[in-house]
Amino acid sequence: NNVAIADGVKILTHGHDYFGLREDVLPYDNNLFPSKLVIGDNVTIGTRALVMDSVYEIGENSIISASSVVTSKVPNNVLVGGNPAKIIAKLPKGLKVIKSNLWK
Repeated sequence: NNVAIADGVKILTHGHDYFGLREDVLPYDNNLFPSKLVIGDNVTIGTRALVMDSVYEIGENSIISASSVVTSKVPNNVLVGGNPAKIIAKLPKGLKVIKSNLWK
């Protein structure tokens, strides 16, 4: 709910197991394995951010800065940025980074 994904964002939801180390690989599909990503409520993902397949959760009320490369879980109520993305600031718990009436 209330998630904003800016222009040029790439969210990768699969990877390749070239060395045969994973058990959840799809057979006959170029060693492809899917990854699950949960994006919490009120999240903003900035322009040209890259969310890698190793990320399983982006916590609610969080912001990913533009051009960031996210390689691990993003906790709730944080601003992350950089390559690799790191926590830049903790945001107040009651803060809503996106207002639901924005699209009305």
